[in-house]
Amino acid sequence: MKKEDIELLAGEHAAPCVSIYMPTHKTGEAVLKGHDRLLLKNLLKDVKRNLANQEYDQKTISALAAPIQELIDAKHDWNFRSEGLVLFISPDLFMTFQLPLKFSPQTIISSVFYLVPLMPFFVDGENFILLTLELNEVRLYKVGRYSIKEIYIEEKIPSRMEDQVGYDHEQKSLQFRSQQQAYGEAMFHGQGEGKEDRKDEILTFFRGIDRGLSSILSAENTPLILAGLDEQISIYKKANSYHNLFEKHLSCHPSDLSSDELQLGAWKLLESHFDQERNEKLEMFQRYQDTGRTSQQINEIVPMAIQGRVDTLFIQYDMDVWGTYDPTNNLLKISHEHQSPAVPLDNLMVVNTFLQGGKIYLMDKMEMPVPSSECCAIFRK
Repeated sequence: MKKEDIELLAGEHAAPCVSIYMPTHKTGEAVLKGHDRLLLKNLLKDVKRNLANQEYDQKTISALAAPIQELIDAKHDWNFRSEGLVLFISPDLFMTFQLPLKFSPQTIISSVFYLVPLMPFFVDGENFILLTLELNEVRLYKVGRYSIKEIYIEEKIPSRMEDQVGYDHEQKSLQFRSQQQAYGEAMFHGQGEGKEDRKDEILTFFRGIDRGLSSILSAENTPLILAGLDEQISIYKKANSYHNLFEKHLSCHPSDLSSDELQLGAWKLLESHFDQERNEKLEMFQRYQDTGRTSQQINEIVPMAIQGRVDTLFIQYDMDVWGTYDPTNNLLKISHEHQSPAVPLDNLMVVNTFLQGGKIYLMDKMEMPVPSSECCAIFRK
């Protein structure tokens, strides 16, 4: 899933918009007994019943249910690789996603798609760049708490040492290894001419990587973390010009690890860094209270989110407040009916904040800046 998918789902769609979230299983008894298929079947029953309660006609209900029923009946589509399945259905759209998020089973019918449970996949401020360094292969990834995606670098970054220092590198490397075998490990670890020449070639290679990286990351402010052998990482740091290079690195042969193993190892190094950033935002909320830069009132936060003026949004998991907002009169009305024209107000705040570059933290009640409030915000200047 990409940010563009959120933009598409958040756009104008014909009502009703049905959102279905459910957990899935990759292995075990639940798979063998078809628990996931049965769960979706029951969720579809809920959708049909709720659509009927909202007085949609049988033709509309059948049309919306058809692609879900096809998925239930398709045996080959029930081999899941992730922990969660989400479906979005409207008269003009049908999209499904498998994501590494363990969703609670729920169905939401509104005039908009309900996107709040997807936010942990996109938590702003919890993404970073991973550069894996090997002399014969260089890769670049965008990494998050639950995701890793390779970034296209062809023609921008030299992916092999030969591409940067010339094709005589392989012959030199063979000669160097032959000398190692003849004279022992002491030659590699000493200060011999062969080692210094090799270091210079590696440094030249890494400077080429840094130049290409600068063009790719020119608009980035996210941390850059390196993965590779300790000796080569120390050389790369001499070549680096990226302003947010993370001090710690992942010590490994990157090609020995799967992308999921790289993601997990790198995330463990950076997890405390992101916790610190969240704590700094919580402290900022307390510091800015009574200055007009913060709010814990939903009727103040909704219009500010729509206007793109929310810097940071703290919102409780499972906030269940519906209502309508009239931007012309700046009028917010809370509704006790979970149906059109009312919409989930947490969705209104979260989607607008996310798409306009704000940070979002989904939190438990006692973690909130003000535990008695379901939403809190820091506003931009």
